Amino acid sequence: MKENDNKMADSEILQTIISCLNITPYKLGKQLEYKSSMSVYNILAGTKAISKDMINRIAIHYPEVNYLFVTTGEGIPLKNQTEAEIHRNLFNSQEEISKVLWTEFAAIPARLQRIEENQIEILKILQNK
Repeated sequence: MKENDNKMADSEILQTIISCLNITPYKLGKQLEYKSSMSVYNILAGTKAISKDMINRIAIHYPEVNYLFVTTGEGIPLKNQTEAEIHRNLFNSQEEISKVLWTEFAAIPARLQRIEENQIEILKILQNK
């Protein structure tokens, strides 16, 4: 726990989720479709915070995890069976659409970076003329 308040540290939240799911940090990273599990290990080490991106990935891939717990450390880590089934059915009915949209959405920062780099190159070319 953090000393200055009662909120759980992100490392504690993530470790609790991993323990409740009975998986390894490596498997969590792979299930969340990260290229590397370092995102998970960095949070567990306390060097990074749980990002909104990771929270969304957990919600999609592990509907049994309590969203409130992931975001605040409050409540119970896993939902009861009925809540988890409702969540799972909602995502499964839209799974293919969600994956396509998620993939497109996740690619936006890289695309913006390429656009910015191209603009810089164009400006350099125009300044040299």
